[in-house]
Amino acid sequence: MAQCPSCGSGVEVVPGRCRKCGTSVAAPASAAVAAAGTGQSQDGLDQLYFAAKRTIGAAVGAGSAAAAAPALMQRSAPPSFAGLSDYYQREFSKIYNSNQTYKGRFNWAAFFFGPLWALSKGLVLNGVIAIAAILLTGGVLGLPISVLYGARGNYFYYANFVHGKQLAF
Repeated sequence: MAQCPSCGSGVEVVPGRCRKCGTSVAAPASAAVAAAGTGQSQDGLDQLYFAAKRTIGAAVGAGSAAAAAPALMQRSAPPSFAGLSDYYQREFSKIYNSNQTYKGRFNWAAFFFGPLWALSKGLVLNGVIAIAAILLTGGVLGLPISVLYGARGNYFYYANFVHGKQLAF
């Protein structure tokens, strides 16, 4: 039994329509060929096919066709955190294993040194924006920015280290 790409209920591939919502469901020819060659069941391949299709559709629907392939390969091999201190290796592993829902624990070094900490970790964009905001407000934003660095500093560093993305805040 395959899974309907529209409503998610189980459907028989032979009739080609979901009994629940009426969506046309065709068994992909590549899956049938692959099933014959590997001995895997057609149902398992159908589920894999529709899961991949939903993932690609979500990435393309979000406006990024280039993000579709990395979205499928995102969890294939964990990144190496070698060269980092034990603290960052543990924090980055927790962030990675939680699929980035865990944003890291409070980082006291990032709290006390704020933009200087960010610059030392290669977060140039983040550090420059923080310094400019603190200077332009006469220091008023100093404490809120320090709290932000303390709370999210590990995640800012993780995003730059693993994905090469510099988050502006």
